[in-house]
Order: sequence, then C-alpha cells, then structure tokens
Amino acid sequence: AQKDVAFIEVNDGSSLSGIQAVVNGDVPGRDHLDGGDITTGAAVMIEGTVVESPGGKQAVEVAVTSIKLVGGADASTFPLQKKRHTLEYLRGIAHLRPRTNTIGAVTRVRNQLAYATHTFFQQHGFQYVNTPIVTASDCEGAGEQFQITTLINGIDGASSAAAAPAKPAASQADIAAAKTAASE
Repeated sequence: AQKDVAFIEVNDGSSLSGIQAVVNGDVPGRDHLDGGDITTGAAVMIEGTVVESPGGKQAVEVAVTSIKLVGGADASTFPLQKKRHTLEYLRGIAHLRPRTNTIGAVTRVRNQLAYATHTFFQQHGFQYVNTPIVTASDCEGAGEQFQITTLINGIDGASSAAAAPAKPAASQADIAAAKTAASE
C-alpha cells in the first residue's frame, strides 16, 4: 500500500541535489522514521539498491533495505531548514555552512581548481612547497622576537635605507658568501 511507503531525501554533499530513498514499511530501522527521529539535518546510514525511478523528478532512487539513525537533529532547534539562507545568517553557524548548497558548490569548484592547478604543475616537474608566511602584523610584541632583512646590506637601494637606520655596506667577502649560499 502507498501509505506504507516513506520517502527521504538524502544528500552527502557531493552534489547540489540529493537522492530520493524509498523506505517500505518492513525495512529494518523504519521505526526511527515513523517515530519522527529522522528529521532535516539528521545523519543516517542507508543500505539499498539504486534503481530506475518511476517518478519524473529524478532518474534514479534508492530502494532501501535497511536504515540506521547515526545522529539525530532536533527539528525545533536545528538552524538549517529546507529553505535558502543568507550568507550573513550562515556566518553565525560556521560549523554547518558546508551543508548548504551554496558553500558546498563553492567547495566543489575550489577543489577542482586546486586539483587542476596542482596536476598541471606536477606534470611539468614542479614541486609543491608550503613556505612560511611572513606578515607585518605585530601582535602582543611578537614582532620583536626576530627581524627579517636582506642578506646583502644596502642592496634595496635608497628607499629602504631611508626607512631603516644606516648600516655599513656589505664587503666583497659578504657578497661572495651570499651568492654561494643562494646558489646551493
């Protein structure tokens, strides 16, 4: 009978639209669905077979053979519902942003762009290196712990010399040592 059939839209974040899961009345774990434990935002583990959908809204659906509630979500307090949310609203619930279509789509595009970029450079003999990030921020005096300068004094010209205290020019031995270190 049609009233024994329930439908769940399941989305793992790998695409914009989820897949419809068809749950018959005799499926193990159906009691979670009937009891109202499976709501928007709940985490479920569904086993079944992907079959051609008789409905016109999707090409395939999952004929569920078992369903397990992994983690519930209280529908009255879960902040994401089946509607569009503004990016400003999503900033307040940062831990749930990846569950939205907008952020999920941006993440998938960024993933493909990064993959293509890294693949291109790897195929052309480049290596990926995580370099240290040097900033001009001076938080709580941390900038006083070390100073970053050029290896060869005075090489930056008059503009940097005016900003920094005068230092003696590098000797020919210093320049030769710096060139040797740079070539290694």
